Amino acid sequence: MSESEGIDARPYRAVVTGAAGFIGSHLVEALLELGHEVVGIDAFTSSYPPALKRSNIAAASAHPCFDLLPADLNELDLVEVLRPDDVIFHLGGQPGVRASWGKDFVDYTRANIDATQRVLEAARARQAARIVFASSSSVYGDAPLPMREDGPLHPVSPYGVTKLTAELLGLVYWKAFGLPVVPLRFFSVYGPRQRPDMAFNRFIDAIAQGKPIVVFGDGSQRRDFTYVGDVVAALLAAAAHGRPGEPINVGGGSTVTLAQSIAIIERRIGRKALIEQNPAPPGDARDTQAATDRLHALGAMPRVRIEDGLAQQVAWQLRSMPGQVSRGVVAGAPPTQRARSGSAPRILLYSHDTYGLGHLRRNTAIAHGLVQRSPELEVTLLTGSPMAEQWPFPDGVSIVRLPPVVKVGAEEYQPVQARSMSAVRAERAGIIASTLLRVRPDVFLVDHAPLGMKGELGLALKMAREELPDTRVVLGLRDVLDEPDVVRATWSAQGVYQILETAYDQIIVYGSRELFDAASEYGIPDSVARRVQFSGYLAKDRGLEQSIDGRETWAQARRAGDRRVLVMGGGGGDAAPMLLAAIQAWDSLRYLLHGEAVIVVGPLMAPADRAEVERMGSQVAGVQVIRSSTTMLSLVAAADLIVSMGGYNSVVEAVAARKPLVICPRTAPRREQLMRAEIMARLGLAQVARLDGDGDVAGRIADAMVAALKAGPPPAHAWRSIDLRGTERVTDLLLEMTAPVSVQVAA
Repeated sequence: MSESEGIDARPYRAVVTGAAGFIGSHLVEALLELGHEVVGIDAFTSSYPPALKRSNIAAASAHPCFDLLPADLNELDLVEVLRPDDVIFHLGGQPGVRASWGKDFVDYTRANIDATQRVLEAARARQAARIVFASSSSVYGDAPLPMREDGPLHPVSPYGVTKLTAELLGLVYWKAFGLPVVPLRFFSVYGPRQRPDMAFNRFIDAIAQGKPIVVFGDGSQRRDFTYVGDVVAALLAAAAHGRPGEPINVGGGSTVTLAQSIAIIERRIGRKALIEQNPAPPGDARDTQAATDRLHALGAMPRVRIEDGLAQQVAWQLRSMPGQVSRGVVAGAPPTQRARSGSAPRILLYSHDTYGLGHLRRNTAIAHGLVQRSPELEVTLLTGSPMAEQWPFPDGVSIVRLPPVVKVGAEEYQPVQARSMSAVRAERAGIIASTLLRVRPDVFLVDHAPLGMKGELGLALKMAREELPDTRVVLGLRDVLDEPDVVRATWSAQGVYQILETAYDQIIVYGSRELFDAASEYGIPDSVARRVQFSGYLAKDRGLEQSIDGRETWAQARRAGDRRVLVMGGGGGDAAPMLLAAIQAWDSLRYLLHGEAVIVVGPLMAPADRAEVERMGSQVAGVQVIRSSTTMLSLVAAADLIVSMGGYNSVVEAVAARKPLVICPRTAPRREQLMRAEIMARLGLAQVARLDGDGDVAGRIADAMVAALKAGPPPAHAWRSIDLRGTERVTDLLLEMTAPVSVQVAA
């Protein structure tokens, strides 16, 4: 099929820019209804309230055939997003005639020209099947009526200049490269979801509230008003049959004066307008009317009369007005009780998993506790861990995988796969928001990062508040994050305190206030601190793992006096120096301790580091190196001594098993492990061997191993000083949030 003949009628993959906007959201819904796969891109800019855009796209976001990418077209790597034979509907841009004068013109050139050029370049690289471009009647200016596509083009506003420039860009890409670009020139689009800065929206709002409306000019100027449903029909027809390089007017619905349209609104609302007249501003064409020969040939002539279309917009807008006032969360407002439906309760867990296994293991333990206590519960886990494919998840837990990224520095990340960070971040943010809207959970539990990786939770948290008033949003924090001064500075810079105030109903600290008061140390304000609960530490149930005899892992038969030393590297990403030093420590002690040391490298260790650990381990008698284990609890139970870094899960597993413990904490990029190690040392539950500083690290580890074994088991009061019932308490708290709440109605 030639490019001039259009595209096949069968389902295709559509990419819609400006997907959450007025026209874009209607187009997305129409494409989904027709059975197409849709990728929507939107930057949620402040050209009008982003909350309205989020509401526009909320229903589509829950559709399984829709992917939302919240991203700026000038930052997103579009070549990664597009695929060969995609149909692109380029609706994204900076709207508005009057605001395009002056200093803000740079926003128009960036959004309407620069972004369009990037879309065209990516479409050329990926050989898109069709690009339908949303232009505007503003390209005509005060042209003779009816305005013909091949007539004079003399825009009278900077906005019109940018739209015409974008059109011309599409034309040169068509002529130079054969890129099939079809420009559509929209005439005064109206209908449900119309932007609040547009005339009909402002008129309806003011008349309904008895406020004056401002009319520029005398009201006799004529406009060719086009209903949004007719515009969507034209977009779909242009994708199927439009001739590349040939602009098409989308108008001809109803050409009436501004005064006549106001009279229709008055009749629909049942109230007269209070009119204030102002001089016509620069940039507004006096009259518009579309020549429709090409639109008629396309088979997409408008069908909705102005009276019927305005009736639809008035009805939608009057329904929307109370919701716009009542939605949202008042800063500092306490959690509210919400009515629950009779369906099975749902809990959604999220962890960014950009380094190590701690977040994944913590949420897995919570998920296990939930389904054990409440088998009918629907639990979904969002995870970015690269180990998600191999990790053993509890039965009854659904997994939604995010594209994995790895932390490479303070607030610096890079994708695990060969992709751009902009595309991965946008995809992750869209998956999170879409999963939230699709699952519609009773509880949304976020692990550790209030804003997620690089703010990826922002869209989901806002949509939870605006679209899911029955969902309780909960933040789960580790016992220790970092030094208080560092956390306070980071949270202040990132706006985390405001997010804690407005986005979260509850904060659970997976630790003990008596050991480290995170709320106080990290400066959580009193209004939020009232929502903070300390659960105790999350000890894992043995039922979470396959039951094995951990003693079988040790190769040698045990003799009297032999010691079994388990050295754990956690995820393994930064464990190589500690493991190498621990092997040296074992080598210096093996004639004293006898027995065997099992080194668990961790699944995330770099291959070169893993090879070095395996090489050194093979040269020392009594050392066995295993790459990873999904039955760590069994190994811990069979050990006589644990040597680990200071990660949350490793420490809690050793303490829960009441094993002598040596902690070798890292001190960069965070001092969290050192702080936790010092807490355990003060309780008499661990020896500490620091990895930083000068001197013999292996010697320090060896000394700590000997001291831990000589000290013998800590007294009973030391074990009791650490609260290990966190999993049980968190499970109880989350299940309580899913319980139906009776609602009393006043007589």
